[in-house]
Amino acid sequence: MGHSEVDRILGEDPGAGALIATGERPSADALAAELWVNSGTGPAQEGVVAFAPTALLAADQPDDPEVRVIAVTG
Repeated sequence: MGHSEVDRILGEDPGAGALIATGERPSADALAAELWVNSGTGPAQEGVVAFAPTALLAADQPDDPEVRVIAVTG
């Protein structure tokens, strides 16, 4: 959406919001995940979502905001 679009929407409706859900691939043979939502009337499948790419940090990250390279593994 972009920051300015979100600011515009929140300016019109301060109660507006969004939930973003993602997950790590649990095994090599998993293709996607089912997204289920319960808005108070019971769970219902809302769609299928792709898994997010993941990695593990190879080292602690410094507090320096100028650091632009993050070493990862896996």
